Amino acid sequence: MSKIRVAHVITRLCQGGAQENTFHSVRLANRDRYEVDLISGPTRGPGGSIEPMVRAAGIPILREPFLTRNPAPLRDFIALQRLTRRFREGRYDIVHTHTSKAGFLGRLAAERAGIPAVVHTPHGNVFHGYFNPYLTRLFVWMERHGARRTDRIIELTAGGIEEHLDEDIGRREQYRVIFSGIDIAPYADAIARRQETRHALGAQDEHLLVGGVGRLEPVKGFAYLVEAAKRIAPQAE
Repeated sequence: MSKIRVAHVITRLCQGGAQENTFHSVRLANRDRYEVDLISGPTRGPGGSIEPMVRAAGIPILREPFLTRNPAPLRDFIALQRLTRRFREGRYDIVHTHTSKAGFLGRLAAERAGIPAVVHTPHGNVFHGYFNPYLTRLFVWMERHGARRTDRIIELTAGGIEEHLDEDIGRREQYRVIFSGIDIAPYADAIARRQETRHALGAQDEHLLVGGVGRLEPVKGFAYLVEAAKRIAPQAE
């Protein structure tokens, strides 16, 4: 019995939840049933990179140099042509796209290449806080257009489904919720080093430590954490 061929497509492999989710989807696929390829645009900018981790896991990165995060009509057209050709030559059974830009171009290319099954994971949304209103509406239009060419849309939460339906993106029956799997080993290690960490931060046993993890971008809301800390800290003295 021949294996099912799957292509995962994403614009970049920077340090982030969407990228790690995609990486683990490829890494942990059942190789007895699936042949899985990882297609990515170039990883540039200040967001770091998980490409060394991907390669260390023995996963080749199939590079699409014109597949980038921000809209660029000429580059996008070339990326669409290249993806269409790659999908046809790869004879994939499933194309699974990740995030908005790769999702739009990847789904158009999959339709043009006659791919039997198309899956998309938005990994959240870009409807609020990322771009100006005009660019945001463009991304909403892209998601609506792409949804018409998608068999399943995978959301990380039930709330994510409602956010997309509120923007008239897809039909409810297209959606499924699949929570992001995580490697718990680093968290187990952090628990084992809890007292060591507290001591390094100068915290006493009676002190409550509060922190946040994420990219330092406005949409992540760290300004609210800092403002809350300024209000709460004097009360704790």
